Amino acid sequence: MNHENASTQSEAYTNRLTALSGRFISRLVGGQPYRWKIRRIANGNVLEVGCGIGRNLNFLGSRAVGVDHNLMSIKVCRERGFTAYTPDEFLALPDTANRKFDTLLFSHVIEHLTFADARALLHTYVEHLSPGGKLIMICPQKRGFASDSTHVTYFDLDTLAQLAASIHCSELSRKSFPFPAVFGRWFTYNEWVHISVSPTLN
Repeated sequence: MNHENASTQSEAYTNRLTALSGRFISRLVGGQPYRWKIRRIANGNVLEVGCGIGRNLNFLGSRAVGVDHNLMSIKVCRERGFTAYTPDEFLALPDTANRKFDTLLFSHVIEHLTFADARALLHTYVEHLSPGGKLIMICPQKRGFASDSTHVTYFDLDTLAQLAASIHCSELSRKSFPFPAVFGRWFTYNEWVHISVSPTLN
């Protein structure tokens, strides 16, 4: 089932992502600091849900697989040489049922949803997270949230912790990145980074 915001499924949204990625400030802030951060926290094999046009897939290389409900974004990812699928394609792969990932990444995805829809989306994919694997959720802070009309729900670190707990993942860390949270009031690219872990098998 597709729980993602329909407004992010259009070709216009993909074009917007492409245009934003070309802006100087996006390349500056979303360049090396973000690349280092993602590579450091996203361990092992990574499944990124809501991969967009593949910024994180580029950072993570061949160890990452992307899923997105926007057909044009998936087309862009594939043209760039990344492994990416629509949700239906991913779930229909012969090995998907038994495939596990060390990290499940939701970067700038769940703010496009209600809490209930975000929980449903996480619930769909958490079964593909290895026992003890990481669930990483990254969301914009206040200025970033206000900058996009497709954003639906503002998630802070406490709300992200509640969301993780609702699918039985335990908080590992929480942080404001790249600057302290006070910068999030005016700096569009300040983010909340919440990391939790899935239960280990007894």
